[in-house]
Amino acid sequence: AIGIGGLTFGSKDKRLELREDLQGREALEFFDSRLVKSLGRRAGAEAESYYLYSDDNSTYDYVTVRSKGRDGEDEGINYEKLGEILYDFFLSLCVCHSLVVEGGCDNPSYQGPSPDEVALVEAARQLGFEFRERSSKHVKLRFHGHDLKFEILNVLEFTSERRKMSVVAKGPDGIIRLFCKGADSAIIECLRNYTFLPDGDDLMEATHKSLSDFACQGLRTLCVANKIITQDFWEMWDQRYQQAAASMDERDIKLEQCAKEIETELNLLGITAIEDKLQVGVPETVEMLTDAGIKVFMITGDKQE
Repeated sequence: AIGIGGLTFGSKDKRLELREDLQGREALEFFDSRLVKSLGRRAGAEAESYYLYSDDNSTYDYVTVRSKGRDGEDEGINYEKLGEILYDFFLSLCVCHSLVVEGGCDNPSYQGPSPDEVALVEAARQLGFEFRERSSKHVKLRFHGHDLKFEILNVLEFTSERRKMSVVAKGPDGIIRLFCKGADSAIIECLRNYTFLPDGDDLMEATHKSLSDFACQGLRTLCVANKIITQDFWEMWDQRYQQAAASMDERDIKLEQCAKEIETELNLLGITAIEDKLQVGVPETVEMLTDAGIKVFMITGDKQE
């Protein structure tokens, strides 16, 4: 399941793995029909442009996806805004990861250290947002019939201390973006101040509610965010980053300081929720232990749910 702009998409009876025969628009319709309506031309081969930022290319001109009337009441979903966020949400999932592709583009198999990343990138592929190739300098994507190539400029790796990962990349439009995903507590503290933005408090309240609801269902959650970076800022920051990476003295501390400098004022795109399935044989093993009079406890994560 995913949560975007205060809305929740997907459910346990809409598992994409149950309908592997569906791809692209049909998979979007199965997962949630609102996805097709919001993506509109972006989910079709005739789409010409995916980049719908504000005029100065520095920030988004939206916060929530619900239209508000003069009296403050909801007037429904703003599908144009939802489409913008959805595109960037899936773009972040396809760029910000550590996976490699095996098996070729016609029958891709994603391999990497994180099963969560495999699940997210595979789900995005089925919905028409496909990660196709990775090299040390580029990632290649295909979004509903359109090939995109991003130049990888920097990778800020995930660690247990950071609890997030970021990738700085230059898109085919020449714009540099930072894509970031990680634990909700790690991402939320890096967001721009939504309190002073229209409906910003509503968005954060809805996001926290979705995170709580997903956690209570036993789902593992991640937050997804991004930001646009100017060329001048990146060049100055990259000099400090390369110096820190080459440092022989307190290298980790210097790299973390560089990460803190750039992982700020992020735009919240959405959250993901993944079911952590029991491995084969676990239910039978637990049953055998309890039958033998052994008490079984589950210790997981940092949430009280």
